[in-house]
Amino acid sequence: MRFAWNIAENSVSSHLEYISFCKMFGKLSEHSNKILQHLNLIEIEIFKKEISDFSTDQIYEEILKAKLICNFEKGQDWKIIIEEAEKHELFRGCIRFLFSDYKDINKIVISVFEKRWNKANKMFDKNGVTESYRNILLRAFVSQFTEWVQFWKIRYDNSASTWRDIFKNSSLKSPLEKILDTDDYNSLILQSSLFSGRDKFVHEDLYKSEFLNGPIENECKLNYNQYYDKYALYPYNAKADWKKYVIGDKRNKLLSELEIYKQRINNIPFYWGWDINFKWNDKDVVWSCLNQLKCDDRYISTDEINDIDSLKRNLDKLILEDINII
Repeated sequence: MRFAWNIAENSVSSHLEYISFCKMFGKLSEHSNKILQHLNLIEIEIFKKEISDFSTDQIYEEILKAKLICNFEKGQDWKIIIEEAEKHELFRGCIRFLFSDYKDINKIVISVFEKRWNKANKMFDKNGVTESYRNILLRAFVSQFTEWVQFWKIRYDNSASTWRDIFKNSSLKSPLEKILDTDDYNSLILQSSLFSGRDKFVHEDLYKSEFLNGPIENECKLNYNQYYDKYALYPYNAKADWKKYVIGDKRNKLLSELEIYKQRINNIPFYWGWDINFKWNDKDVVWSCLNQLKCDDRYISTDEINDIDSLKRNLDKLILEDINII
């Protein structure tokens, strides 16, 4: 029963998946009274060939757990701790992220698993990240990204659904292990990014600043706008500008140093929207998404503006009309 519940809970979310689930359990019906022993004796490739290739990662996990419970000297200890972890209201049978390598039983050590389980039990509850970890865990996790593709695989929030997806994504296992195996999260977010150029700025904006602690929308994902040549976080299909947050861009730092508070996210140096509207000496100015400062029908490029003094000089030129008209 535990095996069936684990597969259904972590692999069935559509009509087609339900059909695959039913077909798999139809073939397993003759072993229903001794499913644990059957999983212990079968290898994953045989299972995929003779029974089903549905829910491969979860099947890997179930076979591993069966072998640990049935074969190891501490099998009874494994049974107790595995079943305890599976019952966690957020994990709900998916605990492979707690194993050192859920595809290689020879790399599994019960003390490591137990330490990770105890840590994870404090980090998460049924609603996602617990209150004690809300301002640090996501940032520490993101700080350990080493592949650019990892940035596009998560939603940047603390919700239950976000972290359930992270637990099940094998490409995110390494950064997840890093936060499970450390007690010093501050040291993780103080490290320099391994990326270079603008990728580094994007990365460090996500974990070195308090941006992810701010009141940004849930379910934000990383997006790249090719026309603007900007990276931004915003939810899927977001239309409103106030739900879009540009990162990895110098304008955030410079406008915060200029003490521009309109469109600013709380007291951190980040702003919502593709364009930032503000006043300079009582004149309406826009820092546009096309890397221009605009005032009335005049504009100036921001490409060479890299510090606060340069920004002020160019703003003064702009509002004094000491610049070409578009």
